[in-house]
Amino acid sequence: LLLLLFVCNFQEVASISQKSSSALLSESLLSDISQLQTEVLDCASKLPTDINAYEETVVAISYLYTAYASADVNDTDLIANDYAQYRWHKQPTPQDIADAKALPVNELSDTVYVLNQSLTNCKSVLNGEIGRQSVRPVTETVGGQRLNINDNGYLVSPVDNKPVFLFGLSQAPPPSDDRAYDVLQKLSLQALEEYLTPTSMLLKPNTIPGVKWNISWRGVQTLVSNLNARAQGNASGPILFGNGAVRDGQIQSQAMPAGSEDLYPGLTTNIGVAHFLSYDIDNPGAKEIWEAVLQGVVPVVASHPSVVGYELHNEPGFTASNSTYTLKNWQAYLTKFYKSDYKWLSQDWELTPPLTSLQDPRVMKAMGYTTFSTIQALQWQDFNMDRVASWWEWMCSRIQHYTPAGLNTGKCLAKLSNGGAPIGHSFNAGIDRVRLANTFQIAGCDTRNEYLGMANPAAPHTNFPQYPQGVYAMDWFSMAASYDFMHSVSPKGTLVMDDEWHPFTTVRWRYEHMPEEYATSSLFLSMTHGLSFIVTWYWGRQNFGPHSRPGGDFVASFHTQPKIQVAYANGQKLISSLSEEFEAITSTTPTIGILYSTTSGIADSDYTNFPIAAYSLAHSLGSNIAFLPDSALQSGYPLDLSVLIIPSTTYTYDGTVSSLKQLNSTGNTQLVVVTNSTRADEVFAFNEKGWPREKTQRQWVQTLPHVMLDGEQSANQTAFNALVKYTDKAWTQPSVRCISDVKDPKAPPQFGIMCRTANFTCAGRSSCGGIHGAGNVIVLVNLLNSTSSVGLVRKEDNTPISQYFDLITMRNVTLEPSSHSLSVTPLQSIMIMVAN
Repeated sequence: LLLLLFVCNFQEVASISQKSSSALLSESLLSDISQLQTEVLDCASKLPTDINAYEETVVAISYLYTAYASADVNDTDLIANDYAQYRWHKQPTPQDIADAKALPVNELSDTVYVLNQSLTNCKSVLNGEIGRQSVRPVTETVGGQRLNINDNGYLVSPVDNKPVFLFGLSQAPPPSDDRAYDVLQKLSLQALEEYLTPTSMLLKPNTIPGVKWNISWRGVQTLVSNLNARAQGNASGPILFGNGAVRDGQIQSQAMPAGSEDLYPGLTTNIGVAHFLSYDIDNPGAKEIWEAVLQGVVPVVASHPSVVGYELHNEPGFTASNSTYTLKNWQAYLTKFYKSDYKWLSQDWELTPPLTSLQDPRVMKAMGYTTFSTIQALQWQDFNMDRVASWWEWMCSRIQHYTPAGLNTGKCLAKLSNGGAPIGHSFNAGIDRVRLANTFQIAGCDTRNEYLGMANPAAPHTNFPQYPQGVYAMDWFSMAASYDFMHSVSPKGTLVMDDEWHPFTTVRWRYEHMPEEYATSSLFLSMTHGLSFIVTWYWGRQNFGPHSRPGGDFVASFHTQPKIQVAYANGQKLISSLSEEFEAITSTTPTIGILYSTTSGIADSDYTNFPIAAYSLAHSLGSNIAFLPDSALQSGYPLDLSVLIIPSTTYTYDGTVSSLKQLNSTGNTQLVVVTNSTRADEVFAFNEKGWPREKTQRQWVQTLPHVMLDGEQSANQTAFNALVKYTDKAWTQPSVRCISDVKDPKAPPQFGIMCRTANFTCAGRSSCGGIHGAGNVIVLVNLLNSTSSVGLVRKEDNTPISQYFDLITMRNVTLEPSSHSLSVTPLQSIMIMVAN
């Protein structure tokens, strides 16, 4: 009953819950909330309608949390069990019970805080102390019309022709729940996925000769109805293809329709080791079934305004195969390579006794189950990546085939997990990221970062030996690097979509007292690196219900922290208003590159630590960063970079080594090696097949500058200072630079500060603080857990900048003459404009 009332009318639920829970909930807090809601709305009514959505959002969220707290006070036993599960306790401890009892009061206390903060901000705007960017309403940015993608990879509003950022939540009530959906629209809900499986779209096998499957028009109609409901809420997103799931060798959910195993033996039984996959992609039945689905679905939904594209797989992984079809293709691959010379194969694979035929059972074991040698592992992954990419290329080609002529909607993506290294934590899963970047029209991913405040005892989610512990305020590496990587290896104009954005809830990497600055800085970090489509992932209150997802996932949920939810919702509004500025920054040509080697990732277990360590250091140099695949260097040098970092790369192509040697001889690009003492002599030691390279072919590498990361926590200020010495060709390039010491105009950038600048013309704004025409837009985020001072200087004459226009508070700022520097607190996000 509470849930039904809740989704119908939040205020009524709050009132009913207050009466039933008055003995337990703080009457003073509830009274304060009611009074503050009235005051905030009264203040908002005096503001222009294009800027008062911030206050309306806070009030809507306050209704939400009044209802949540009223429900939670009656669920303390259940919530105590949630805390116990989260903390690995067999039974709730006294602390678990105390925290469960404290949760509703904490929620109300934080609600009072955000309302007070909102009222203070509203009064400041009303009194002219600060300004505010106009909010772009949902109906203005989407308007029920199809969104196109521009040359820089941004969705563009058909209304104002400006870049659009789409945001959504993984758990949400349907648009038909008007009051609940009203709150979601205050949260800027515009991005949603729609789910599809062959099971839901196909009927049982057909008995008509030549026709094996009938399309389920009821299933198609349900899909269309859901898309229509999504469009009514001005929401857009991909159609996500469900591929089933297997756990511990047992199918948990099956994507293939009933009868498919009988029709195609082995389709759902010989699936090997895979992630979110319940069938064999090499079995001919897989193509026949998906062909029937795509033929029946794509022509119907291709013109729907809410469909952004087709997501072919969620978090895919193809680690090992036991399919007879895969084995046949694997044997053909080996025959082509070795010409039936089994002695040679056995030597490369280090087999004793040697093979005498490809029928030997060790050949199937080599399909991901056993690593016999480095060469064998490289061969399996080369074959494995090709078969997986070929599967998706076929599927995407069929989507485009069935898309009616004149519609540019057959865009494909796969949600690739980027949880560890900047280019994904697993190199043995059959994912050729470079090839797929040129196959898909949308770059999809699943990333995460984590709040690392001093009060948070959790270890960083993205951990590597060189990680400087206790330095950063959040675990930001993989999120920023993932977006940079996808922009680098994808064709120009590719949309970057993160539809499992995990800054708030990631399994056990989360915290119940995240500060609001963390939500804002996570958004600024993401958008500065080119993200434009977010589905924020959370568990805990499924579909906005009071407590519909019990268990450890409830603790520290996105929906138990009003501060985070308000900061996230209003942060979206802010960055949407500044979308043109973010586009200018992300579209600025990179001057720093990092070499990327798939073969090193497969064959060298320590390699992945170095690209992310190098990236973490280079990130503070003030330039956009490009990842440069070594495969692209085999016949030349495709990018004009000032600096190229070689992160302890052990395996690469002969052509790549030759190209880099030639590049080094020109002196146009500074090459820098980031490695450690034990690996310094191993750079380029092997080719992509795993065969040793003559030392004479790589001696020139030893003449390059080396930044040594010896020992744990070595990617620190000292290593940054070493990198700065060799990279001045890059960090001196921006027309406005962020520096560590304004007293020295030639000082280097500040370690731990993300600073990006771009030329920007202030046009169409009601005010840019007197800046007319061309200027420079600058975004700053302090990623450290300590306050830093940052100076700004112009490249032209190295003069300090003493005045700027704050694009967030819409006011002109004059820096103190004694310092001419900005004091940036941990996780503070700044966007400013300076005149040329």
